[in-house]
Amino acid sequence: MMGTGRAIAFTFLWIAAPQTNRAQDAPAFRAGTHLVQINLVVRDRNGPVSNLTKEDFVLTDKGNPRQISVFSMTAPQASQPAPAALAEGTGSNRRYGASGQPASVTVVLLDRLNTLNSVGTELYESSPAWLEDHALGYAKQHLVKFVQQLDPKDRVAIYSLAQSLTVLSDFNGERDQLQRVLNGYRPTSVTDRDKVDPGEFHSPVPGGFNGSVDRDRQSLANLTNANRVQITMSALASIAAHLAAIPGRKNLVWLTADLPFSGVAIARALGRADVAVYPVDARGLLPKALPGRIDDASSVPGLGVRPADPDARPRGQDTMEEVARETGGRAFINTNNLSEAIRSAVEDAAVTYTLGFYPDANLLDGKFHELKIRVKRGHPDLRYPKGYFALQDAQAQQTQSAATEAAQSPLEAARIHLLAQVEPVEQPKPGSLRISCTIDLRDLELAQSGDLQKGSAEVLVIQQDAAGRAIARESQILNLQLTRENYGQLLKTGLFFSTVVERKDGLATLRVVVAGASHAATGSLIIPAAQIR
Repeated sequence: MMGTGRAIAFTFLWIAAPQTNRAQDAPAFRAGTHLVQINLVVRDRNGPVSNLTKEDFVLTDKGNPRQISVFSMTAPQASQPAPAALAEGTGSNRRYGASGQPASVTVVLLDRLNTLNSVGTELYESSPAWLEDHALGYAKQHLVKFVQQLDPKDRVAIYSLAQSLTVLSDFNGERDQLQRVLNGYRPTSVTDRDKVDPGEFHSPVPGGFNGSVDRDRQSLANLTNANRVQITMSALASIAAHLAAIPGRKNLVWLTADLPFSGVAIARALGRADVAVYPVDARGLLPKALPGRIDDASSVPGLGVRPADPDARPRGQDTMEEVARETGGRAFINTNNLSEAIRSAVEDAAVTYTLGFYPDANLLDGKFHELKIRVKRGHPDLRYPKGYFALQDAQAQQTQSAATEAAQSPLEAARIHLLAQVEPVEQPKPGSLRISCTIDLRDLELAQSGDLQKGSAEVLVIQQDAAGRAIARESQILNLQLTRENYGQLLKTGLFFSTVVERKDGLATLRVVVAGASHAATGSLIIPAAQIR
């Protein structure tokens, strides 16, 4: 696996080590460890419903009742305890901000890739049906307004999507910092409308010339849109991995416009992290369509007018509604009050419930399972993800792919909790670095085999330069076969490993990545070289 770097000697020890943000009760020694968790919002005409118990819910998986093994409810708290301070030189991939572990988090994604720049139309090309030139600037204005009214207990991160995902500000809840970031943000699209959504060609040239031009332009547009899909889905996967371990409600407020793919596909990408998507059409209130000109052999270019299609709908809005429905969020379209839409998404997390169950091993068929949840009393409105993929153990190539994505992502992956310390040492060579790391064993999801818990993971240590290029990559496969006694002890203490690497010239960032083999989950730590003392 990975195979691009030499294997290095890792020392694995079973020692006591601090584990932050974990429940006190350890899971039982069980044969099935594929836990399915669903976060849902319950509201009636009076607002959020906060008095339900586990017995009030009925959950079915493809029509079959499931026992609810995990149940929790989150509600507003006046204050939260600050997390325990970490020792100097120590990092964790589960640190949520100044007020400790939040009841909910919200990511705001400013989408420069899928909000189009429609300036410029060729002489004989149909005019664009909807204008998006000022959508991002408009969205930024409303996001600034939202931040100005931010509640100190809100946990909000702001990311930008262009040709790659950029972290403008991760979770901190500090208005001043978020405002500074937004003041310096340039709200411009990186995608030209004519490159991805070319209008029909209406030149006065007779014959099949116009049709030929249309086919060639559409072929190029298909390639460009395929690239947009790949970049967007990779960004969503990074966000999902970053949010996966956070308990409670996880909202993605997506300020976008033109989404060239299926909302179901987006929902599946975010499904394992249980992220609710709140798409916000950054174009605001839109007409059905703008009238366009007619250019043909019998008219003067630009003077003819084509009536708007009464059944037309702005591109992307169907996808927005679909992804919101599939993930348990809400879509905000044809509204000019974008700041209120963002605030509504955050307030949706005021009271949420989490239900979890363990599907039988023989039901892990790799297919999508539709979930149904109802409440026994009353008729409240429920919003939750519509299902999950009943995945079996991951294949080696899936684990490799997950590790590669974690190594390239601008965000730390948190499905596997890591706690690490990096310090310079003089042996075996001056300037070497010792990396000491603890892995939370719960997150590796080991499987029972007889009297043993078995599983494996890949551990990567990657050195990167300032451009993000890998200048050294070293790996080791960790195979575990734990007795009941050892397994119980490691659940409490964590699995510790230590290694020493030679520091390379040009080191800007050190990454530690752990990829679990059973379910392709990852944990990663991003450690700037400037923080290594």
